[in-house]
Amino acid sequence: MLLERRPTGRRSFCDCDVERSLASNTTVTIPNVANNRPTHVGRAASVLDASRSLAALAVVIEHARTAILVDPRSVAAPTGASMMVYWVSGFGHQAVVIFFVLSGALVGGSLIASISSGKWTWRSYLVRRLSRLYIVLFPALLLIALWDGAGMALFPVHSTYQDVLSAITIGSHTLIVHNRDVVAFLGNMAFIMTVYVPVFGSGAALWSLSNEFWYYMLFPCIVIAVVHRRDSWRSLCNIVLALGILVFVNRDIIEWMIIWLLGVAVVRLPRVRMSKVRATQLVGASLLIFGVTTAFERTLLNTVSLGGDVAVGFSFALFLYCVFCRESPAPVGADMRRSAVTWRRLAGFSYTLYLFHQPPLAFVSAWLVSTQHVRWQPTAPHVAVMLAVVGIIVAYSYVGSRVTEAHTDLLRRFLTRLFIKPSGIPMNSGMKQPPIVGDAMLS
Repeated sequence: MLLERRPTGRRSFCDCDVERSLASNTTVTIPNVANNRPTHVGRAASVLDASRSLAALAVVIEHARTAILVDPRSVAAPTGASMMVYWVSGFGHQAVVIFFVLSGALVGGSLIASISSGKWTWRSYLVRRLSRLYIVLFPALLLIALWDGAGMALFPVHSTYQDVLSAITIGSHTLIVHNRDVVAFLGNMAFIMTVYVPVFGSGAALWSLSNEFWYYMLFPCIVIAVVHRRDSWRSLCNIVLALGILVFVNRDIIEWMIIWLLGVAVVRLPRVRMSKVRATQLVGASLLIFGVTTAFERTLLNTVSLGGDVAVGFSFALFLYCVFCRESPAPVGADMRRSAVTWRRLAGFSYTLYLFHQPPLAFVSAWLVSTQHVRWQPTAPHVAVMLAVVGIIVAYSYVGSRVTEAHTDLLRRFLTRLFIKPSGIPMNSGMKQPPIVGDAMLS
């Protein structure tokens, strides 16, 4: 029930000029540079929110299908309808590729402008990134231990838990860990899952968080080394730090950064000025290219490969670029405001949904195999139950986001007062503090 990957392995706004859409919490940040590229709001913000929402949902649907329904090769009486169910529910990995592109656009693009302005500091950067990451990651790891512990207690013979989990007793408490190694919990907190430790318990989706974190650490080093190349000492220090990160992480993380950088290119490339009609035509054509490319990789390749993922990432980046070219700084209409609010609400807990969904699905799979002795065939009633479970998982994650993701600003302000204010930067200094933005699933 995990996203398939190769066995070998595989966000951060600072002070910069941003413009928030009246219709969305998602912000597309474009630096004020000489070529006067416009800041895009409205429909572009809705597209970003919709992309995050649908990508997170695609991941949940694939994992729900693998938890509840039999494998495609085990279908007793394959039909066109049943094969369509498996095909439509199989885009989870492509959804993660979309997350990487979005993250590069929303984090990497603004980071360049912030560093160039001279206002950027590692301290403020880390406060913003780590507050965003940990406010959901730590509760997610605790919930993994809770769900897996309950699953092992109720369904001790189910292979979901026997193969990857074991119980370690510490004092009077039992901690569930992956591969009998209690270090896995701390390793996941340190974002070295898939690098030196496995993902913790049944939270297989955590693998991409490791990629994201190291992109956040590596990219500023590269940008600082280039932007401040005349400051030889500062540039050299960041080059050494970047090389250290490259040596520390595994090859897959480095290779997949190509996809993340495609998102940076979307924001940094100059906008092509064209008529609204022509721009709309290009948006439609690029969307078609993205759909065909994604369907091609899913159907014909049907495997995880860097080349296929880069193709999907490039086609999605092309679509985003055309959307941004289509937009203008004109006020957002009331109809677009309503549309954006819908996507904003769904995207507002996409990070929580991404990290929270898998342990309860593992529990459901364990219950099915223990009570029914097999996962279900893809009949209409069983598919309906699967979709109902998806709805419950979405609701469960939304409730969880109210006590985690919804309080990111509160945690960020606390950490800012704790770590930044004492350095001499007054909290009311007038510096622009950009809003929380969508870091792919980390939004």
